[in-house]
Amino acid sequence: KHCRDFSKILSNDFEKIQSVYLSLNEKEEYLNLAIEKIDEFKNKLEDIKQMQDLYEILQPLRTQFELNLA
Repeated sequence: KHCRDFSKILSNDFEKIQSVYLSLNEKEEYLNLAIEKIDEFKNKLEDIKQMQDLYEILQPLRTQFELNLA
């Protein structure tokens, strides 16, 4: 009887550990996906910033060009 009870307790604990492990694996995929999306968003923001910097650099040239046309 004690062996059966002990075996049942171990089996239940093992199932709980398996469940937690599987749950963590599933969440890891979601976390990796979230990290990937955050990186993509960060890269888009960096691209926008670089375009803004380029616009600021070229603005005086554009203004001079417009003045020359006038």
